Amino acid sequence: MPAAQATISTSHAAVYLTRLSGHAAKMSTATKRLRHRPRAHAGGAPPEVQHVRHDGDEATVTLDCGQWIMHAAPGQLRIRAQAPGQDSLQRIQDLLTARLRKLGHREQLTITWQPALDQEEPDQPS
Repeated sequence: MPAAQATISTSHAAVYLTRLSGHAAKMSTATKRLRHRPRAHAGGAPPEVQHVRHDGDEATVTLDCGQWIMHAAPGQLRIRAQAPGQDSLQRIQDLLTARLRKLGHREQLTITWQPALDQEEPDQPS
């Protein structure tokens, strides 16, 4: 499964993690009740959010086209995105990059994606 990771230097990592997972949680219910504006997301209609888990300094967001995992640590936010195909992975990366740039516009966050070093699924035992 293709995967990519980004480590973003910021003193507000926990805030961004909370806001990203909160937005995703709203999307999981809002897209069913309200018509979320497709133009607000890169690539057209937003992906369907299937599950959001936020526990302290970690969060996992599962979409219909893949998932991302975030970890907030002092001075950095680490994100790992994975999807069944490269197009879906790029869509998730674009979505996260756009949302983080919007949330962190005052900090002018630098978001650089790299291929994930390990290709293991995060919830699977080694």
